[in-house]
Amino acid sequence: MLEEFAGLLGACQASPSAIEELLAMVQTADSATKQAIVRAVEGMRDGSEEGISEEEIRAVVRALVRPAGQPAESATSQNGSSPAIGAASRFSDAFRPSERPSV
Repeated sequence: MLEEFAGLLGACQASPSAIEELLAMVQTADSATKQAIVRAVEGMRDGSEEGISEEEIRAVVRALVRPAGQPAESATSQNGSSPAIGAASRFSDAFRPSERPSV
């Protein structure tokens, strides 16, 4: 599954540093989460004529590897690694627009 995700990142022309960061985040995820991430990125890529950005991919990965109910800002554990638990219930989180503060 990591090989497939790395291939997607390459196809999306992600930078080497983004590939390294994203693979490290996904590596600790369980199998269901990895599958959900690959399907989400594939769906985004296939549904976009312009392609998808590194930041869009990061948003999907962060949303799917954080525990349910945990805000994005605290999506890392105390040792700095991303927690990874089942993502099936959070799959739709990856497609919600981010909340922007009012100006």
